[in-house]
Amino acid sequence: PVSLPHTNGSTVAVGDFDKDGFDDLFIGARSMPSFYGLSPYSFVLRNKEGFGLEIAEKRRFGMVTHSQWADIDNDDDLDLVFCGDWLNMSILENQGDGKLVYQAQNIGLGETAGMWNTFYLKDLNADGQLDIIAGNAGTNFKWKASPEKPVKLHIVDLDKNGKPDPIIFHHSFARYMPFASLDKLVAQAPGIRKQFVNYTAFSKVATIEDFKQVTPEDIVETKLIQELRSMVYLSENGIYKGIPLPKEAQMSPIQGIMMDENNKLIFVGNYQDYLTELGVSSGNSGGVLTDFSVESGVFKTYKSLNLPADLNPRGITQLNANQYLITCNNGVQYILGE
Repeated sequence: PVSLPHTNGSTVAVGDFDKDGFDDLFIGARSMPSFYGLSPYSFVLRNKEGFGLEIAEKRRFGMVTHSQWADIDNDDDLDLVFCGDWLNMSILENQGDGKLVYQAQNIGLGETAGMWNTFYLKDLNADGQLDIIAGNAGTNFKWKASPEKPVKLHIVDLDKNGKPDPIIFHHSFARYMPFASLDKLVAQAPGIRKQFVNYTAFSKVATIEDFKQVTPEDIVETKLIQELRSMVYLSENGIYKGIPLPKEAQMSPIQGIMMDENNKLIFVGNYQDYLTELGVSSGNSGGVLTDFSVESGVFKTYKSLNLPADLNPRGITQLNANQYLITCNNGVQYILGE
């Protein structure tokens, strides 16, 4: 019997990062119930040579969705790669002594905060270092984002009731505006009705500071989305260069990615569970990308998998050389291939 942390977990990765011959765990958490946007604790658990687990790292990395131990810098020890919502593609680099150091800004991943669902690691350009193929929300999405004009999430106690409220701003029609309607925000924080007695007054809101009751001290946390495209991040001497996947792969969120030894990339997409205001994202259930160019970092050929349009997948797993299992929410599971 072992004691494990209690958390609203989203991903578990297994790997012997301290090279003692016993598997260690990363437990990533995505959310805190009733407190959307706040960063929960995620944990690195060190295996005490088969006699239990101890917490080696406990940090609020963000809203983690996927993780994997891998030797990302080719120095013969395991690093931790992870991603998430309102979070950069991120790496905890193993220093060789069991110490893990967060890396993003200084390796080319510093302005990559997105709605990342998954990633796949493979040395695409044959330089000896793993590259990252990452599934994001895509460009067929109500929000648009860039490093210059990110989507912003502020966690703030609007009505001073001790419970933080998530307020999202996105850039649309040449200005920032709240994503939620006045009616939605009043239902969340009734006190703001005193300031905004009608939609005309509310239409002038462009920043969180336009809510009169908000002071800088009231903002618990601010998060960004700077990239919504699904991407290939090619490593060049340890620095990552981002190249978007073809437009066909941007039509819906990519939920699962697999690659074979010939660099054939198979992905599944769609997401049926967004809020009504964001709508259903069902532009592409899945496809195959081939003919990867090392020079340009682009997959030149696309082919549809012809899966059901209303598919709500969460992942794809290779069963054997010719078969893949597609796992779905609230529906049947599929075996793809021969």
